[in-house]
Amino acid sequence: MNRIWNRLAVVALLSIVLTAVGAEGKSTVGLNPDEFKAGILMKILPYIEWPRQKSKDEILVGVVGRYPMTEVLRKLAAGETVRGRRIRIIEFEPGMRSAEVKSLEGCHVVFIHPNEIERWKGVSAELDAKGLLTVGAFPPGQFFDEVDGIINLVVASSRMEIHRRHARNARIKISSRLSRI
Repeated sequence: MNRIWNRLAVVALLSIVLTAVGAEGKSTVGLNPDEFKAGILMKILPYIEWPRQKSKDEILVGVVGRYPMTEVLRKLAAGETVRGRRIRIIEFEPGMRSAEVKSLEGCHVVFIHPNEIERWKGVSAELDAKGLLTVGAFPPGQFFDEVDGIINLVVASSRMEIHRRHARNARIKISSRLSRI
């Protein structure tokens, strides 16, 4: 019975994502990977609780590198709020300097593209990652092994992986309801 409910939850989540993209006037048939990642990233935000020291006015979502997904995220985030907090998308240039690295600490979420993995390893060593939800889109398991990531969006199989120990280490609480999606 649980398997049936789990499948229904996945279908419901994908329907929500498809609806969000469809609201932009674009065909919802056959989401490209950037649309899928952006849609899921936006839908997980209500299931996350950050430490109190993070900004209370807005949720900052950083994207490391220049990718088409950033524009999709901006469109989906326009005018949206989570628990009364607006969502702001910030793009960090490839090859960021130390001053820019420190600005990542103000983010609630950082999306790390697979092309940025080596750069992120160097950057993350300079960060105080408490309260920073790291999200990637890597092959199964790789994100956790490579960079201590917290949520991995596995596009090929339309699912997500959650590493709860890494979340606890970052002082991030992830609702158990997210696991059911």
